[in-house]
Amino acid sequence: MGVEVGVVGIKHQTEYQGTVFDQSVVVRLPDGSKMGLFDKDVLVSDGLVGSECIIAISTLSTVSGVEEYSNQKGIEPTPVDPEGWSDHTYCGEVVGLLESTDSSYKVQFDVGCGDIIAYLDRDQFDDSPIGCLLRIKAMRSDISGVLGSLD
Repeated sequence: MGVEVGVVGIKHQTEYQGTVFDQSVVVRLPDGSKMGLFDKDVLVSDGLVGSECIIAISTLSTVSGVEEYSNQKGIEPTPVDPEGWSDHTYCGEVVGLLESTDSSYKVQFDVGCGDIIAYLDRDQFDDSPIGCLLRIKAMRSDISGVLGSLD
């Protein structure tokens, strides 16, 4: 599970006495577009800038940010601030249920160029979300893992 990206740049967000606590990472997607991701755990090192790698992306969204969708799969960086980490849109299919709680689902979501992790409100679905075609507008897009370097 993951998406192949090129790491374009890193901007340290919170830093104190030389220690970085979180950062924004700009990546190039397989279609050539750029988007920003929040790296709350500082998983992407400065040495990965200019490299191709596979990263795990997870999204946080609200109920109003998730709707049924049947068009092309993909990732659409927000046109307002593509290098920021909020309001990116993910279109695809729920292909796996990773975790289920009383209020939410953690799912594997196929966006065409790879799979991401999405958190969905359980009340939106009468049954399991597996197989649902959705459009998710993420409040925040996070890097949840660096799965390997392609260089």
